[in-house]
This record gives sequence, C-alpha cells and structure tokens, in this order.
Amino acid sequence: MIVTLEEHVDAKKLKYMIGEQVTVIEGPFSSFHGIISELNGEKVSIEIKIFARNTAVELTLNQISKA
Repeated sequence: MIVTLEEHVDAKKLKYMIGEQVTVIEGPFSSFHGIISELNGEKVSIEIKIFARNTAVELTLNQISKA
C-alpha cells in the first residue's frame, strides 16, 4: 500500500484539535508547552508563554506531541 504525503499529513492532523495542549519536542522551543490555535496543512500555530506573554509560534506537525 502506498501512502501519499497528503494522506500522511491528514492522518497527523486528525491527531490534534484546536485548543489542545501540546509539547514542543524539536527545535529552539523544545520542551515548551502550548495550545494549538491553528492547523494549516503540515504547519500548526501554537501559543506558548515566553517571559509571561503568549507568543504565537508556527511549527510543523513533526515538532509537537500531545502533552
């Protein structure tokens, strides 16, 4: 069975919902916790707290996991 990139991305997107808490597992914000504010293809926007302020960060689905 061959899985296309679109099917792979859709399967990953189904794992997450807007408003869900996640942990960043890769990149400069590794170990930060945040809440998903937007899902857009392979990209996801999450709100993380930096210096007591909510900051929007755009990451890929591979960079996050469920908290």
